[in-house]
Amino acid sequence: MIGEYLGNIQKVDEALRKFQTNFRFPGEAQKI
Repeated sequence: MIGEYLGNIQKVDEALRKFQTNFRFPGEAQKI
């Protein structure tokens, strides 16, 4: 159960990072 919870957090975090990368920081995201 904890593993599934952490797995979901990773997926959400990854999705948010991709969204922010594409939407807000197209140039800066590559530096980070």
